[in-house]
Amino acid sequence: MGHRRFPPLEKQRVLPLGRQMGNHCVGRLSEPGRRQFESGRRGVLVIQASNQQMAEQMQAFATLMYHNVTDNGNRFAHLSPSVTDYFVDQESFCAQIRELTRCARCVDTESVERFFGAGADPKTTASAATVPTGLAAARPAIQITFDDGWKGSLDVAGPILEAAECQGLLFVTTDLIGRPDFVTHADLRMLNPRTFRIGSHARTHRLLDRLNDVEVLEELRVSKQVLEDLVGYEVTSLSIPGGAMNSRVLELAGKTGYRFVYSSQVRCNTRRSGPLNIGRVAVKRTTTMRQFRSYLAHRLWKDQLRRHVLQISKSVLGRAYRPIRGWLLGVNSEHADMVDLTDGSQPANRVPPANADEGGLVSAVYEEHAE
Repeated sequence: MGHRRFPPLEKQRVLPLGRQMGNHCVGRLSEPGRRQFESGRRGVLVIQASNQQMAEQMQAFATLMYHNVTDNGNRFAHLSPSVTDYFVDQESFCAQIRELTRCARCVDTESVERFFGAGADPKTTASAATVPTGLAAARPAIQITFDDGWKGSLDVAGPILEAAECQGLLFVTTDLIGRPDFVTHADLRMLNPRTFRIGSHARTHRLLDRLNDVEVLEELRVSKQVLEDLVGYEVTSLSIPGGAMNSRVLELAGKTGYRFVYSSQVRCNTRRSGPLNIGRVAVKRTTTMRQFRSYLAHRLWKDQLRRHVLQISKSVLGRAYRPIRGWLLGVNSEHADMVDLTDGSQPANRVPPANADEGGLVSAVYEEHAE
């Protein structure tokens, strides 16, 4: 795939999120609402720094992995719990972002790119090794990401991010664009890059490590082409569906033009860990504020231990793992999973017929995230 030329981001035509998403969002962005949100910061000094300065100050960063933010979770009740466990309600998300602005700092995509780019420059790396001054340098760095391309990422989470002056990296599965409850082509064309940058989540959300080379390349190339045509800039970030990657998938991703690959491994990210396996921690429906604060402080060992135990359970149980987990979650044959949504057989906001998804106990595409 050849290199493509794109206009600078500042020359693209964008609208504020409130205008993009209709009058129902204006109230969330009103001045009283903004003051109420900002009052939760309790006087924290906001440090203004360039992306270059912020990247140089960073020693490590943690990446939060969201999926959907909902204002009415009941209308997703027909989806498999293996999917909806990764949905966060609007009130919880607002509280989490308020806490983030209080005790951490949100870093944008450009800062992350510069962070890894700076690692190749000994002079920059040396300057980053010194103890930086200012409150911003003392606060842990946090990146926010969203997987799949759910509409709630824009309509519900977007105004909250905009009010907090935070940026999210939205990974979009391109075959889901325009389906009910997912982002549309118009959403992506008019997206403000200061609030959202776009990355790829492949074309169909299939597990890439189970596909052959030709299929993997198609998943990655088609998605990249579609997204770049919509947003007007180069898409260099990729989130691996289900975290299902290996060295072969990473090599193919690099050949396709992706320079930043996000996984589901739970860890803080450093220059040494590199840009081709950026770890993330999942924020779920059951995530408590105490857990969330530990993520902001880069204390991830409990989730790392939980994931390790999960991997052992999968190895021991083998093929029995998914049915057992499905039974524990209360998944039944009427529940739709991500595969159903991708192939168009089950719109996200409609209850499927009783004979749908026979035997589909657990969403395979979320299996690697599952705990």
